[in-house]
Amino acid sequence: MKRSSRRLVAALTVAATVILSGAGPALAQSFPVAQNCTAVLNTPGPPSVSMFLIPNGSGTQLANCYAFGGIPTSAVISVTLIDAAGFPAVNVPATDVRLEEMSSNVFWCSNAWYPPPVHAPNLADMASNAAGQTQFSLSYHGGGWVHGSTFVWVLEASGAWMQIPTPVNVSYNSPDITGDLVVNLSDVGMFAMDFFAGYMYRSDFNFDGMVNLTDLAMLAPTLGISCP
Repeated sequence: MKRSSRRLVAALTVAATVILSGAGPALAQSFPVAQNCTAVLNTPGPPSVSMFLIPNGSGTQLANCYAFGGIPTSAVISVTLIDAAGFPAVNVPATDVRLEEMSSNVFWCSNAWYPPPVHAPNLADMASNAAGQTQFSLSYHGGGWVHGSTFVWVLEASGAWMQIPTPVNVSYNSPDITGDLVVNLSDVGMFAMDFFAGYMYRSDFNFDGMVNLTDLAMLAPTLGISCP
């Protein structure tokens, strides 16, 4: 066999081994274009859900939050990132995909990574895979409240943050009602106003349509909690 033929056979053998073993070079990162991307709220039926947000990240997870009526439900947000050419945006870091709400009444802790679990205050669970997919399923670090839609934002190649056009129906409330990232007597005072004056979503922590002793029981053990 000629030397060139032997080299070709060897190269093909190595390539076949790599394919069969699943090994190979890691996919290079590509950049998403927000207008091309999608975000979908995966719930078993409810049109909207509520997260109980605590500054230290010990609140409800999206994967185990509340549908109206105080019903525990899973509300993972599935995100598909697409680049300028229409291909999946792969290996986009979790730090480049984040949740934001439509108003400024929710405030996040500083953009740092906290264990456990290892995630940032309002960022995706993981880097995007080969199909450009990532998700939000965890609890997050913040305070304040908003009853309305949330958007997923992505960091584009230009260095600008841009929102994926379609919102997801996730609301937030928190024992840190004031949004100063610490649960204190100011929050207790606002809760007391809502408790005695009538319904306010911001104090309906389990989203059952009432502000009552159940919500007080959720507030009490969080007094003094702040961002890590």
